[in-house]
Amino acid sequence: MSSSNKQIVVDAQVLQTSAWERGMGKYTFSLLKALHDREEYDVTLLFNTNLSFNDEMRSRVSAEMPRFSTHDINLLTPSSKKVKDIQQKNEEILDRFLNKAQLNNEHVSFLIPCLFLGPACPVFPSGTKNVLLMHDIIPLQFFERYFPMMHVQDYLAHFKTLFKADHVVTISQSVRDDMLVYLGLEGKKVTVIDSAAAITTAPETDAEFRQRYTKPFVLMPTGNDLRKNNQRCAAAFQSFLDENGADLQLVITSHFTDFEKEELNRLSRNLVFTDNISDDELAWLYKHSEFVLFAAENEGLGMPLLEAAEFKKRVVCSDIPVFREVSPDAFIFVDPYNTGSIQTGIKTAYDQKGHPVDNEGYVKIAAKYNWRQVAHNLDRSLGIAIKEPVVNKPRIAVLGPKPSSYSAIGKTLLELHPALSRRFDIDYYFETSIVEDKKVRPNYLPYVTNCYDVKEFNAKRYAEYDAVIYHMGNSENHLVTAQHALALPGIIIVHDTHMPGLFKFLKEERVMDVKRVELEEQLNTFVKEGKSSYITSLTNAQLGLIVHSEYTKQTVSELLEKPVEVKRANLTFANPAYNAQVLDRGKLRIGLGGILAGVKGLEIIESIATEKVFSDCIIEVFGFNFAEKGLLERLQSLPTVRISTNLSDYEFQTTLASLNVLVNYRMEYRGETSCTVLEAMRYGVIPVVRNIGWYSELPDNTAVKVDSLDDVLPALRRLIGDKTERMNRAVAAKEMIDREFLHEYYVDNIYDLMQEIRQKDGTINARIAASAREGQSVGNIMKIIET
Repeated sequence: MSSSNKQIVVDAQVLQTSAWERGMGKYTFSLLKALHDREEYDVTLLFNTNLSFNDEMRSRVSAEMPRFSTHDINLLTPSSKKVKDIQQKNEEILDRFLNKAQLNNEHVSFLIPCLFLGPACPVFPSGTKNVLLMHDIIPLQFFERYFPMMHVQDYLAHFKTLFKADHVVTISQSVRDDMLVYLGLEGKKVTVIDSAAAITTAPETDAEFRQRYTKPFVLMPTGNDLRKNNQRCAAAFQSFLDENGADLQLVITSHFTDFEKEELNRLSRNLVFTDNISDDELAWLYKHSEFVLFAAENEGLGMPLLEAAEFKKRVVCSDIPVFREVSPDAFIFVDPYNTGSIQTGIKTAYDQKGHPVDNEGYVKIAAKYNWRQVAHNLDRSLGIAIKEPVVNKPRIAVLGPKPSSYSAIGKTLLELHPALSRRFDIDYYFETSIVEDKKVRPNYLPYVTNCYDVKEFNAKRYAEYDAVIYHMGNSENHLVTAQHALALPGIIIVHDTHMPGLFKFLKEERVMDVKRVELEEQLNTFVKEGKSSYITSLTNAQLGLIVHSEYTKQTVSELLEKPVEVKRANLTFANPAYNAQVLDRGKLRIGLGGILAGVKGLEIIESIATEKVFSDCIIEVFGFNFAEKGLLERLQSLPTVRISTNLSDYEFQTTLASLNVLVNYRMEYRGETSCTVLEAMRYGVIPVVRNIGWYSELPDNTAVKVDSLDDVLPALRRLIGDKTERMNRAVAAKEMIDREFLHEYYVDNIYDLMQEIRQKDGTINARIAASAREGQSVGNIMKIIET
């Protein structure tokens, strides 16, 4: 070992699990081999004495990576205990081992190449520069499918380790985008190292394989994973055979249960199941296949595409962003949700039999996706990774809607956490809706940090924090939060300037006295131009306010009867580099998404759908249905309109990103900032908006602003007919999000507001804290505030 070499410690437990047979294990082994070829690295591989390690794999490690040192340590496994119960213990075990080896310092990189391992519990030690390799977050995105079949608590517990990473590397740009969009990770902490083919050459001796596979075949390298789309592919293959009379078999790799095989055999009579096979056999199958079929719904990258390219085989694959990322035009792309489209792709590939593949496209793939380049990319990422210093942070409480609910504010809480936790030590107090508790997204925060029910918050706890932040909006998701905000001054993040819905529920649920609500209504009469309602007492009871527009800043400033610090901060959104608009969908897509209701301009869709100029467009209406009875049914009857309701986050984002234009004309404006508009703009989707309030503050080169409902259709006609304008606005929109709407900017504004409040007279806050320590009731504290 050279003292000048770069030192990496690798958690190699993935090679001791069944994941070795899948892409994650093969990726890890290939990456380690590539690192072995770089002599400037000293690598230590850590294995677990509590996991089996077969002699074949141990021999391969020794033979193919002789320079690497290996150690077996006694890490706990989740065989009898839950992941969350052994994480701390494993960290202590790692620390003891690395301290003894003098490797537990910030000059050493600790790499976890696979975090989500069923039989293992990988964790980071305390002293090293910690780097995590992420393959995907598909179970989180498809949680409604995956979670019923998983140990969900163990899966979510691993997110604690994920958020401890000093740097994250991903196998594709698409996975990086997912880390930013769905987890809120900061872009500077996530880099792409790409992937490469794990199998590149076929064996010279093949008599055994020729006896096993006697007919011409199409290769489908897959697995029994839910997202692999096996049933549609089998059905499409059989339809192709029935219509074309081709003498082909579909060879399906990986292990399937007898029940799963029976289900697929019902769909096609021409299937061959290989079970788990050697690399040599898989290479032979690639080499001798007619073409490759790989139409998964989603992938982290899709190693079969790279392997097929190595063998110069034509590929029929899903039209999804990650496959377009590999190559925008080298493959035959199909809609994975449409059996007819898959069948057409199969026929296209079959008809091209005997013709050369797109060699230029495959040459480009080979230049980018090779293990030497992956190792180089990892080296670069390790070089820019920075060990997060251990510092004392201000302790804050954050109150708001439960993140798993349909509330966009709850979603904001979730996605803001990584940036917020860098500056603050956070306790969350979540409020559950009294109307509906539908899970739109998994809430992993209870596995990452302290989370409580909002009803557990009180004056005594209030006194323990450096600041308390209340997320306030116009819905039933803020009833208890509003009570606390009125009694215990903090910082309100103002999501709406009109909150009649909130006070309606406060009265109906008898949380607030009728006379108190009537007093609030009297205050509304003093508001200029009706720019706000039901927020006068809430805003005046605070130490500070965060607002999301100049419009809201001016509105709340006019309400304040005492000095309250008000700071503007743009609502934050991660900006993906890649987006679904690269997909070749053929027709232009116009959409309306979010809360589906008349006040959100839903009626305009009927006018668009019935106008001839838009007859060749697809019109997407998607989100949460709050429309009056019969409206969506009427729209559904129109031939170009597609209705999708009660979507998960992943479904919503995928639909939103596929649009060219988003219509967001608010019939009644309530002072809000539109999350849907900003999310659309980060994908390069052009919003058509009403020129009012926050919307009017959007740059003129991004959004199309109209003054009346009559102006919407002419604006759409112009956009549909001018591709150059659409492209220019799309680029400007993405640049705006990247420049002004990042999570870290938002957190900086919160921190700065706290500092400004501290610099002023803190008498009120000090008196409340003193009262809280004395155990006085909220009512008594209210009297102090009034005084």
